[in-house]
Amino acid sequence: MITRNTSKKEILSLGKPCRKCGGCCSFGAGFAQKNELSKIAKYLKISVDKLKKEYFDKKNVFNKEVYEPKLKKSKDLPFGPCIFMKKSTCTIHKVKPLHCRIGNCNKHGEEISEWYTVNYLVDKKNPESIRQWAIRVSVKST
Repeated sequence: MITRNTSKKEILSLGKPCRKCGGCCSFGAGFAQKNELSKIAKYLKISVDKLKKEYFDKKNVFNKEVYEPKLKKSKDLPFGPCIFMKKSTCTIHKVKPLHCRIGNCNKHGEEISEWYTVNYLVDKKNPESIRQWAIRVSVKST
């Protein structure tokens, strides 16, 4: 059973068996933390400012600023493939954010997603973040 205290190393191991089918990235994208953007920018040989402007949308999740890769939407749909996906392959695979590295469609997918949310999105020192998490938990158990 995965809990908030499950180690990052174990989560990476559980999230590793990815079939690289493109399924996860065909209908959305994971989140990137501010500290992950510089690694991606360096890999793409562009500035962090250019990376944010051209490839990411700033989001507020549980009262925390995170970045989500833009989606290639079509036909006015609210979803689409991640901007970094080309022919079912992630073009930034070597430096993709932790959320993308651990997320997949294996049997642990939902639990791993919850682990990420609790450990990387909810800020236990921020009352508004805790309030929003409490509302989320009241609607859907963890």
